[in-house]
Amino acid sequence: GIDIWLPYQIDVPIRDNYFTGNQAYAGGAISVTDTGCFINLENNIFSKNKAFFDGGAVWLYRGNARTEEHLSHLINNSFYRNSAVYTGGALFAHADAPLIVNSIFWNDTAIEGREMYLSFYVDTLEIANSVFNPAYIKGSVNDGGGNLNKGPLFTDFDLLTTEPYSPCVDAGVASYTCSHGVSLFAPTYDLAGVPRPAGNGFDIGAYDLVFSAVGMHGNKAGLP
Repeated sequence: GIDIWLPYQIDVPIRDNYFTGNQAYAGGAISVTDTGCFINLENNIFSKNKAFFDGGAVWLYRGNARTEEHLSHLINNSFYRNSAVYTGGALFAHADAPLIVNSIFWNDTAIEGREMYLSFYVDTLEIANSVFNPAYIKGSVNDGGGNLNKGPLFTDFDLLTTEPYSPCVDAGVASYTCSHGVSLFAPTYDLAGVPRPAGNGFDIGAYDLVFSAVGMHGNKAGLP
């Protein structure tokens, strides 16, 4: 996993990674502690990570005095079967207010907030064009639209690629501007390093699919 402690307001990009089978006390794959830096997660797979306390995959704990909105930006990530003993099966956030777009949160587990848990009472998570069950988020949520409560239909439960008829196909966006005016742009390449389509047709998750001449979706070349 990754532990981050940086006191300065800089951008920390974390992209194109497989975080699988990691374990930690808090944040099975990534732990961010008392820092003012901006964390940008793009094109990552988080599967089967475990925290013995909070944040099965990602643990974001910031100082209560922060004034910025959305210290963490997550776009085109896939979370599956991560677990925490107590809160936030996939994601735990305190004084962070994450902004999430084009991402999958599915079948993660915890006592509270099976998918995501916000522990700071003034925080609001903003999420758009993503796959998750709203009942599995503990805390205030700003629904940015385009969200789906449907199984992602994975073809591979390690790589987290999806079926051609998955609800994730063509359900993402190229860019999203949040309620505070912060804009996120989807990565131009997917996790396999293959260009995403120009304009519309972006998928939800770390991988993308292409549209063939016969009207069917298929895996892009270059997938492992």
